Amino acid sequence: MRCMAIQDAGLPFRALVVTLAGAVGFVSGATALSMEAPCEDLDADGYVAGPGCAVQEDCNDQSAAIRPGVEESCNGWDDDCDGELDEGCDRVCEDFGLNRRVFLNDNAGQPRITTAERGWAVIFDDNPQVATRLDVHGKRIAPETVFVSVSSRTRGIVWTGLEMVVSWQTLDSPDPENSGLFLRRLGPWGKPSLPPVPLAEEGHFLEDLDWTGSELVVLWADLSPFPNLDGVRLHRVGPDGELRNNGVYVSEERWSDSRLAWNGQRYGWCYRKSDDATTTSDLFFQPLDAYGVASGPEVRLTDHRPAPFTFASFPRILHRRPDSGFAVAWIDDRTGEDQVWFALLDADGNLLPPGEVQISAASPDGVSATFPDVAWTGEEFFVVWGEAVFPGGCGPAGPLVAARVSAAGALLERGTLVEGFCNTSAHVAWNGRNFGVIFAQHEDFPFGQPDVEFVEVGCGCSTDGDGDGALPCEGGDCDDADPNVGPQENEVCTDGIDNDCDDLVDCNDPDCVQSGNAPQETAGLSWSADKLTLSWGADSRASKYDVARGLLDELRGMENFYWTECFAFGTTATSVMDTEVPAPGEAFYYQVRGRAKTCLLGPWGTTLREDTLQGCP
Repeated sequence: MRCMAIQDAGLPFRALVVTLAGAVGFVSGATALSMEAPCEDLDADGYVAGPGCAVQEDCNDQSAAIRPGVEESCNGWDDDCDGELDEGCDRVCEDFGLNRRVFLNDNAGQPRITTAERGWAVIFDDNPQVATRLDVHGKRIAPETVFVSVSSRTRGIVWTGLEMVVSWQTLDSPDPENSGLFLRRLGPWGKPSLPPVPLAEEGHFLEDLDWTGSELVVLWADLSPFPNLDGVRLHRVGPDGELRNNGVYVSEERWSDSRLAWNGQRYGWCYRKSDDATTTSDLFFQPLDAYGVASGPEVRLTDHRPAPFTFASFPRILHRRPDSGFAVAWIDDRTGEDQVWFALLDADGNLLPPGEVQISAASPDGVSATFPDVAWTGEEFFVVWGEAVFPGGCGPAGPLVAARVSAAGALLERGTLVEGFCNTSAHVAWNGRNFGVIFAQHEDFPFGQPDVEFVEVGCGCSTDGDGDGALPCEGGDCDDADPNVGPQENEVCTDGIDNDCDDLVDCNDPDCVQSGNAPQETAGLSWSADKLTLSWGADSRASKYDVARGLLDELRGMENFYWTECFAFGTTATSVMDTEVPAPGEAFYYQVRGRAKTCLLGPWGTTLREDTLQGCP
């Protein structure tokens, strides 16, 4: 064990770090074509995973917290690998509505979202491409980090349990090294932890990115010259960036709008085929084994052949458990207008009752649905899409719309999340308690770029569960089970609760500011000889002290203090003992401030720390 000082913008932290030497479990750098059929225990939790395993024991081999036998929590993950999601949680979102709306970026587009620990990981095209992390309510908890500096089309983001991984396709890059299809690990806060892994040269089209729990899978359209025209290929990539194949051909022909979903043993592949003879297009399904090889016959999902100039397109497929089947949402114009349709499939791709179901409402005045996305809570589906007026691409109507669909495939509820002008590119994720939706709003279409925004979808929005007169959505009651919490209440300042629902707790709330002479910045931090007791110099103005502690890797990755925890609160002593040892390869940092009164506080040390260190109330 050793101690070291850390720096903040050239100024010393009035803090110390305890660290234990050890090896990090994953390495950087890409090695070509290794481990064609791995069966491993990468997270050392005693359970194996990988295409070489007869049984996939571990459903996420990057997180030791996810394994058979652990307690399930409400986080959007199958923690115990039993095929069910968030058991014991409230997985039904009746009477849904907009809870919070957060503006993320002006002049950006093509957003994507995935569930990440304690919130969301998102990427979008700000030319360059950027990544960031959001808390459960959409508040940014990490800086926007550039992961590719050239113009590109972002198609995929996944959260492995440890970090974000993204894939993208460049557009006409003058730099040959940045041209083509790429995959990149970004670390937990969006800062690149691995150089881009090149998958194909420029001119090919990225279709989808998926995470199996042990491998990253990239699906792309191969537009190579004759004789390999218009094929579809699949790349398997290990979690540390090594290529595990050279891009196997899933199909010798190129089928558009390809999407993948992994069901624990094999993939479901959904795609669109066009029929020149009948001027129609339809959706098809193909089961693929863990290596990307067809494991069953092709299944036709839609059939527009009797009606010329009709089509189905833009499918979104996901796996639903525990029956190993799939769900598909797509755009279909069989009614004469683009509408959202939905269907349940078994593991082989066969339609299940009730068959194809129209999810969006009949639209007047040429309003058409665009680009659906779908999430699964473990008990029901949630489908989101934007609407637009055609011809012209957009128009005065353009709401962001959502619908609940039962596990049996029946439409339960439909409603508008955001009114506006041409809301498109909507993507949704479930985190065990609510939905996060990210979308682009084209307020000045066809001129200029869209804005990227996030909305948190609340449930039970017209029900006052605690009878305090405040409803839970639209920035209302933040705890609808406690009548003493709501926007009409005053901050108590001493109970560790956000009583007035302004996202600020106790002394972090301006309502709790007190007058008088505040303590100075705490100085003289030092460790005892046994490295267990942290001491500091006394301040004559302070009657008590707070000690904050955080992980150094999180501080480095986020470049802020949002996840710092309150290690000791209101202690009258000038020392604390910490017997906990950091995990191998990790380190703690500490900060101390004095209190003259309940909320007459000394400083943590810098503006950055004051603004983002929320751990101690």
